[in-house]
Amino acid sequence: ALLGVAASTLAAYLLAADRGLIRNGLFGFNGVLVGIGLAFFLEFDFLLAVYIVLGAVVSTIVMMALINLLSPWDMPALTAPFVLTAWLLLFAVYQFDFLHPTELIAPAAPDPEAAVQTELRELATGTGGVTGGNLANGLFRGIGEVMFQDNLLTGLIFLAAIAVNSRVSATFALLGSAVALVAALAMGGDGFTAYHGLYGFNAVLCAIALGGLFFVLSWRSAVYALVAAVFSVPVFAAIVVLLSPYGMPALT
Repeated sequence: ALLGVAASTLAAYLLAADRGLIRNGLFGFNGVLVGIGLAFFLEFDFLLAVYIVLGAVVSTIVMMALINLLSPWDMPALTAPFVLTAWLLLFAVYQFDFLHPTELIAPAAPDPEAAVQTELRELATGTGGVTGGNLANGLFRGIGEVMFQDNLLTGLIFLAAIAVNSRVSATFALLGSAVALVAALAMGGDGFTAYHGLYGFNAVLCAIALGGLFFVLSWRSAVYALVAAVFSVPVFAAIVVLLSPYGMPALT
């Protein structure tokens, strides 16, 4: 994370990006995600640090391009620079000998026994039933997974950190994760994915962005934010299925 934010921010300074945007961290957060994401999906190696620096720098260039592209519509680039850069760099490793993907992004052929295997995995890991502990894990891990952190305590710390900046955003982060968890379970999503917060992190981002950040807070914008959070669940599931044969993660 530190390597990514340093490289992406330095690149923005060297390319003479808007200093106000740099100070506000808008050229850093995609670099953070690139750094964590590549370290998460690729095996550790010295060359990985170089790869992270490359990805973080490119994410800044993509950010600049998207800002220019979207400015006529007053649309934010959000985490698109991270997603586009990370996908390309993760796809590329299958052509390289010295950068190795972890099993987290191994290509998966369609498997008719997948449902049975998932059920067995849930039983083995104790995530098959709706319990208070599982719901708490799904709720707070959904916040932690925004930064690839599969940890309940990390989610709680992130939630507290969001509240330091905005209690409204913290409230919507919690609501987004909660409605996504309920929606995923109601639609029959597997417990392993739900209780590890993987259906929740995009909902957290949707709820924060629409719940008082880009729209003036009202009951209508609040409902809109929660509808978006619920909608992110089937969208995430669809992209997971679409990308699984290629071994790519859905990301944000």
